[in-house]
Amino acid sequence: MREKGRERLALGAAILLTAVLALLSVRVGSYPLSTGQILDILSGGLAGTTPAHVLWNLRLPRVGMGLLAGWALGMAGGVYQTVFRNPLASPDLTGVASGASFGAVLGILMGLPSFLVQLSALAAGLAAVALVVFVSRVRGSSSVIMMILAGMVVSALFSALVSLVKYIADPQDVLPSITFWLMGSLSGTTRASLAMGAPLIAAGMAVIWLFRWKLNAMTLSEDEAVSLGINVKRIRLLVITGDA
Repeated sequence: MREKGRERLALGAAILLTAVLALLSVRVGSYPLSTGQILDILSGGLAGTTPAHVLWNLRLPRVGMGLLAGWALGMAGGVYQTVFRNPLASPDLTGVASGASFGAVLGILMGLPSFLVQLSALAAGLAAVALVVFVSRVRGSSSVIMMILAGMVVSALFSALVSLVKYIADPQDVLPSITFWLMGSLSGTTRASLAMGAPLIAAGMAVIWLFRWKLNAMTLSEDEAVSLGINVKRIRLLVITGDA
């Protein structure tokens, strides 16, 4: 009971700290906003003014995307640690990060709009996961060790492809855009991009939420999880795809 109380206290403190930092992120910048201005704008006041433009079109989309990305990455990391039974596991393990990076930089190189760049990143990330599953299959089955080894190979392959795209990109125009994207900047986030990305992130998180109890059972050994009626291979594939 005492340990559960500490966990709840830590969770509450983390939520409170996140809310405080989000408020500070909305207020602080080259154009500072006071708490009174923020509340006034949210209640419908100051419409058409510079503070309203800064809040609605710059600060809130960036903060919202940062929160969504943080939640998604945290949940994905927890799932990978559960599925692979390793506290050091991360989404990079299956090559999805390198695959998504390649899809994005390829879209930027081709001059695609932001929406298609994101779709290209999603498609390449899913392709990386599919390639890992295909490579890891030995005699019709896929073990955790084989998935990890296949993920390392696929990750190296897509990292090399990213380097190739950066090598042939225009150093004056395209290469800086690729570099900024790979660094994970939120400066280009808009309300449109937030509205486009939020449903995809929410869908992946919903898949994980639906299988949360089965994921808890997968922290046991594979034989114990199977004895509880868990289809380990299917759940592993579903949640890895959802994380991608």
